[in-house]
Amino acid sequence: MSPAGASANVSATPSEREILATVDALAERTVEPFSDEAKAPLLQLSKMLMSADLATQQPQLRVLGFWLRGAALQRLQRDAACSDSEVRVARGLAYHLPPTNVDTLFAYSWAVSTLLGNCNVTRLPSTTNETTSWLLDRIHEALDITNQHSRHLFCHFDHSSTLSAELSARADLRVVWGGDAKVLDVSRLPTRPDGLTLGFADRKSIAIIGTDAYSVLDDAARDELASRLCNDMYWFDQMACSSPRLLVWLGEPRDNDREDFLSRVADKAKSGGHDVPLAQDIEKFVLSNALLASDGASRATRHSALLTTADVPLDRTTLDTVQGAGFMMNASANQLSELKVLARRELQTIATFGLTIERKRELASLLGARGGCRIVPIGEALNFSTVWDGVDLIAHFSRFIAIS
Repeated sequence: MSPAGASANVSATPSEREILATVDALAERTVEPFSDEAKAPLLQLSKMLMSADLATQQPQLRVLGFWLRGAALQRLQRDAACSDSEVRVARGLAYHLPPTNVDTLFAYSWAVSTLLGNCNVTRLPSTTNETTSWLLDRIHEALDITNQHSRHLFCHFDHSSTLSAELSARADLRVVWGGDAKVLDVSRLPTRPDGLTLGFADRKSIAIIGTDAYSVLDDAARDELASRLCNDMYWFDQMACSSPRLLVWLGEPRDNDREDFLSRVADKAKSGGHDVPLAQDIEKFVLSNALLASDGASRATRHSALLTTADVPLDRTTLDTVQGAGFMMNASANQLSELKVLARRELQTIATFGLTIERKRELASLLGARGGCRIVPIGEALNFSTVWDGVDLIAHFSRFIAIS
């Protein structure tokens, strides 16, 4: 059990009592949502990320820096403006439990909560990768520069510890990211009687390409689309909930268009410097053969170590196949109505190319309450939004005082 980051505001080897005392002190230090004090560490962090050499090698860091820039925070504030009959205030103490498979998500959860004036406790995984550790150090630097470290705590502790129960009991807001089992397990621990828990469970995502729209693209535009799909697939090894695992070709099939596009994706993945370890390449090979043997796929193709595809039928079980590292299932649909079979609660992001706004609305209505949380252009599947899985984070990370 230890604080995470060199400038954490507890001792090097804190006891549970010391951590809880720190947390009790944090809870009294909320500030006004969207105030200069709330924005200060975020703007400082944005400046650091936008100028860091590592951000050129890790695009997700530059994207985070861009998301936190002053103009973006102003837009969030403008969109969240209240009516004259209500005042937005901080919710209080927020307890964040981020996932292990997306190394920057903890920062987005913390940033939204910070912007809304909350004090924050973030429980990090016991082991973090280099990107997460580097980002955490920059956050601590930003907090030190803006004299805000006394309002935030980043820590990690054993699962056997009672700290999670103690922190939950103090939380005005508890945010649980990643995995049905994790959400259910944490949700068994009570928060304050008036506390709020938001659980973001297992999700799966798809991409759709309109065959008519693709057929008229020139080579440059086809390469650009392939690059954008690579961004959605490879940033987090295709294991982020919003990374597409199924590519649906919508419309009448066009000769060789599918093969043409997938070849371009494989080329762009290679030129983009992505890497797949040999063990994961073998796992994809084994899965491909298992699908072929069980009639779960009609064809499988290893385009390169970076990309393996399998042609599968479009049915309710299609999304049950889970494999990252550049494994993409392919399916065809002549009509939009055929996609209704994919309507299930686990369906999150639908990244599209070649669909008009009217067809996107039709698709949203088709899925209804049964599935689908967001429809975005291909290349933007991993972009963070303050409306996530259908939940308005700005509204839920704060509260309102009604005035009449």
